[in-house]
Amino acid sequence: MDEKIYCAFCGRVIKNEYCFCPFCGVQSKDFPGMLTGSERALVGIRDGSFRSTIHRLEEMETTLTDMEHELDHFISSKKA
Repeated sequence: MDEKIYCAFCGRVIKNEYCFCPFCGVQSKDFPGMLTGSERALVGIRDGSFRSTIHRLEEMETTLTDMEHELDHFISSKKA
């Protein structure tokens, strides 16, 4: 299976053999480094999507902790 290649300019998936991105028209030699899937992940980390994901996970953790405390309080109030 071929690894997906992404245009480094517009980010769309393109075929490995293309010399130009069919979506934005950028020539691969003009914008070096049409990106593979793993390279695109690294660019995403550098560009902040990783930090954004971590922030969302931290918010979810806080929400789950709050829900756990509410559930514990509810259960303890039913026992009394």
